[in-house]
Amino acid sequence: MNRRRCFRIAFGCIAPIVLFALSAAATTAQTKKPPSPGPYESGPYDPRAFAAELHQLEASLQRQHATREDLDAFRSRLPVKWQVDTPDRHYDISTEPLRSILVDAERNQNARISHIEGGEEWLGNLANQVQNYSSRASSPNPIARKELDEILRRREFAAIQPPNAWDRFKQRISDWLVGMMENLLHQIGRHPLGAKFLFWLLLAAAVAWIAMMLFRFWGERGRIEEMQSIEHVAVHRSWQEWIRAARLAADGGNFREAVHSSYWAGVTYIEDLGVVAPDRSRTPREYLRLIEESSGYLPSERAKRRDSLAALTSRLERIWYGLRPARVEDFQDCMHQVEELGCRLP
Repeated sequence: MNRRRCFRIAFGCIAPIVLFALSAAATTAQTKKPPSPGPYESGPYDPRAFAAELHQLEASLQRQHATREDLDAFRSRLPVKWQVDTPDRHYDISTEPLRSILVDAERNQNARISHIEGGEEWLGNLANQVQNYSSRASSPNPIARKELDEILRRREFAAIQPPNAWDRFKQRISDWLVGMMENLLHQIGRHPLGAKFLFWLLLAAAVAWIAMMLFRFWGERGRIEEMQSIEHVAVHRSWQEWIRAARLAADGGNFREAVHSSYWAGVTYIEDLGVVAPDRSRTPREYLRLIEESSGYLPSERAKRRDSLAALTSRLERIWYGLRPARVEDFQDCMHQVEELGCRLP
């Protein structure tokens, strides 16, 4: 009797616990069971299969009873977008336009039939577009293709080619520089004081560059005008007048002009001797070559004059044309070379 009573008491305590555990497990299983919502994406389709899918949806929508529940069930089975793969590219086609039509049909009972017909028309138009694309892709026009090939073979299209590695590298550098400039301008725009400072700094740099270009232009123009004026003066001056001009320039501290006048004194002297014919269009190196090729003089005398004129020419090129600073020693050496040519200086 005591055993039965103990068994009943134990069974009465254990049974509720077992029942509670079983009910909790069932509840957990029902909670963890995922719902079966409509797919978010459908596909990928090829054009023909996608057109068939659209026609099936169109037929299914035509069979729908015009009730709110049926339309909601139809809309819940629609994916968010259809994926279509063609030989050209991949397409994602949204179902949002059709969903909006169905929502309007659910909300407005009076115009439900017209909204459903709008949904059918949308599906039919999309299916026709896909079918037309598929037919054009499967059967291209050979005449149009031939005409296109003939156009592309013309001379004006011969240089059109895909970008090579160097072109792509230059484009990346250009994009990087443009990005840097845009970032810099964006950062400058956040600091007005810094933007003003940068503006005036760039303006000052531009003015300085323009001034430097103008000075160089005027300097080169002055040198050209100076050399052109020398050509006219040299025709009328004797070698004695050139010597006096050289000494006057040296007395005034203008040793550059003194070297230049000394050179022309030597050239005018050898022209007076008849070694070379007067011609102010010659360059200093041409005068030197003519001295080397001259005849009627002893080789030793010709070599002596050549060495003296070579020294004068080298000095002139370095100081007059090379714009190097001239010193009194340069003038004295030039006068010595003029004497070596045969000038008897007073």
